[in-house]
Amino acid sequence: MLEPKFIQNITGFTLFVPSIVDTVRWYKKHLGFECDCTEEQCEKWEHTMIKIPDTEYLFHLLQDKNKITGANASCFVFVEGIVAMRDKIMNTGCDKISEIRDEGWGAKLFTVIDLNGFELRICEWNCENTETAS
Repeated sequence: MLEPKFIQNITGFTLFVPSIVDTVRWYKKHLGFECDCTEEQCEKWEHTMIKIPDTEYLFHLLQDKNKITGANASCFVFVEGIVAMRDKIMNTGCDKISEIRDEGWGAKLFTVIDLNGFELRICEWNCENTETAS
């Protein structure tokens, strides 16, 4: 009998949002996510998926005006080049972004709040030599 494995990875994450179209636009503009459906399809459907380019990592978007995820959850997104990533997001006009801070557990991070109040924690591991953004 095979022993059950501990979780190795999670490739899907669900956000309950009031508007799929607006949420897809925000994630494309500020974080460079991709979506396979058109805006017309997003308006008709109550579900779509957005993807981090060149990965298998998905966010499922479910339209539900009564069950907004908002500040009830947080998601970690790991990157290489945390300063450049923060600068890139700031250059898109995103204004709900924190300074980079050293977490003391081997990572630096900053937070971004999306248009629905959902918190993304953008992290980089083992970045002792990385300068923090000012």
